[in-house]
Amino acid sequence: MPAVVAAAAEVDAEIVLVRPDRRTAARALPDNVRVVDWIPLDEALPASAALVHHGGAGSAFGALAAGLPQLATTGPGDRRHNAELVARRGGGLAMRPRDITARALTQLLTDERLRAAAAQVSREIAGMPPPTDLVGRLAGLV
Repeated sequence: MPAVVAAAAEVDAEIVLVRPDRRTAARALPDNVRVVDWIPLDEALPASAALVHHGGAGSAFGALAAGLPQLATTGPGDRRHNAELVARRGGGLAMRPRDITARALTQLLTDERLRAAAAQVSREIAGMPPPTDLVGRLAGLV
């Protein structure tokens, strides 16, 4: 979040920080940045143009299911893997937090290739059978 806040003033977008750490929330924030407490991701995504997140599987999958381009940071563990998969598929960007710039955030918001790839993945996800349809089949394999 600190990198997003540092770049925000140069980005033509409203940026919403969800549950930032105390240090970030206490900073003087640019006019286009606001802070909110925890909100369900699946309720926030329909009103969003893009998502910047820590690279966790739930955030990456949520943005893909919603058809949103995303910037996933390449943190430790599976977060690096998730971020790189999103970028390789074309539905977003993967970068270290310290590399987040106004240019990267603007690309996230304006690059039609990212938006198109994210929308395509969303359609693919929507076409998959729900887990409840697969449980019986999977149980039968055991």
